[in-house]
Amino acid sequence: MSIAGYILGLGDRHPSNILIHERTGKVVHIDLGDCFELAAHRDKYPEKVPFRLTRMLIMPMEVSSIEGIFKHTANHTMRVLRANRESLMAVLEAFVYDPLVSWSYLNDTEMGIDTSQDTAKVTSNTSRNAQASEHAARWSMGGNGGANMSDFASMGGSKPDMGVSKAGNGYYENAEGKAWQTGNPKARAIVKRIHDKLVGTDFSNEQLTVSEQIEKLIQQATSSENLAVLYVGWVPLW
Repeated sequence: MSIAGYILGLGDRHPSNILIHERTGKVVHIDLGDCFELAAHRDKYPEKVPFRLTRMLIMPMEVSSIEGIFKHTANHTMRVLRANRESLMAVLEAFVYDPLVSWSYLNDTEMGIDTSQDTAKVTSNTSRNAQASEHAARWSMGGNGGANMSDFASMGGSKPDMGVSKAGNGYYENAEGKAWQTGNPKARAIVKRIHDKLVGTDFSNEQLTVSEQIEKLIQQATSSENLAVLYVGWVPLW
C-alpha cells in the first residue's frame, strides 16, 4: 500500500487514517481524499515524505526491520506496477478526460504550470459557443417559420441540433470560465507525474532501476528533515 499510495500521490497518512482489521490484522487505509500529491503542495506544512514509514510501523517489523520483507515487497510491488503501467495510465486518463472531475483544488502557481495557452483556447471556445448560442436563440424566438431566407444564409442554412454531443461544434452550453479536461494543464501535469513514477524518472531525467527507486523513497520517508516539517497532527515522532 505504501508504493501504491506513492504512485497515486496519497497523503495525510496520520495514524487515524491507517486502521488495522480486527480479525485479519491487515492494514486498511481510509480518507483517500488527499491524492495526486495534494498534501505535498499545501502552503502550510507540506508533506515531504512519499508515504508513512515512522517507527510505529518499523518497530513491528522486528529484527528484519526495513531491510527485510518490507523492502522485498516494495521492490516486487513497484516491479509489477511498472510492468503494467500502460493499463494503469489508461485508467487514470479516464479521470483526466471526465468532464465531471474537477481539478480546481490545485493551484497553477503551486505546480508551476503555465496556463496562458489554455486560456487562449478557452477564449476561442467561448467565442464559438457564444455564436452557436445566438444561432439557437434566433431559432427559438422565431420558431421553424420565424426566420427568413437571409437568416438561413447567415446562420449556415440549417437549424442547430440541441442534441449534438459535447465533442461537436454544436454544444450550446455557456462555457465561460470553463475548460474541457482535455486542455486542463493541472490534469496533464498530474498524469505526467504519475507516468514519471512508473518509469523511474520521478527523481531526475535519468531512469532509475526498481531497487534504486525504492531506496530513494525509503530515504525520503525516513529522513529526519522531512519528518520535522510535518504538521504535529500527522504525529511524525511516532
